Amino acid sequence: MLNVVNESKEIITGLDSVTIQKWISGIKGGRTLTIDSTFPLDVIHAGHVIITKDGVYKPMPVTNSTEQLPTAAESSQTAGSAISGTVYVEVEATTEGAVKCAFSNGTIIYLNGTKATGNAVAGTKYYTKDTSNKTTVNVYDANGDEVYEYGSLPSNFSYAGVLYRSILASKPAASIMFNGEVNSETIPYPMTSILSAFSAACPNITFIKDEIAE
Repeated sequence: MLNVVNESKEIITGLDSVTIQKWISGIKGGRTLTIDSTFPLDVIHAGHVIITKDGVYKPMPVTNSTEQLPTAAESSQTAGSAISGTVYVEVEATTEGAVKCAFSNGTIIYLNGTKATGNAVAGTKYYTKDTSNKTTVNVYDANGDEVYEYGSLPSNFSYAGVLYRSILASKPAASIMFNGEVNSETIPYPMTSILSAFSAACPNITFIKDEIAE
């Protein structure tokens, strides 16, 4: 049972009214969401897809967003001798032509887009760049926080609607909208992978494009 008498915690909901453009109808009285140990987030934001099975309601699972990058590895070069093989020098991310790569352990490195030529310079490290065998790494935003996306719909669950207002995962009393308009520009996660199935299950939810209010 949800404990509604506990200490308060602020949720920043500045985008809630922008994300939910129009509430027409939803589940009367809302529902208490079931949050299991695999849900990694402290806040469930307005517009998050809600799923259901046998009277149980849950937030749609999310998973780390990933990207595949060329695999980098340090290359031994002899200072003063001609550079051997096709290798690249490490550069800053903002360098023109910088190529985002990753070591096999997932550590990110940026390499010059142009291969190193001439003789190897003492104190300079050189790296190979394997674009055929890429390394999968998690995606992080500008603040260094992990980026998430919707995962797979669990077996026997179906789409119920979207969350009307942001809530804490620790206080999962949810208003669930199944008829209304949602701003596709401010939803928590891209709908691309599930949009067709979601729209078939919830045909009265319309995703529209709208500018974020200043």
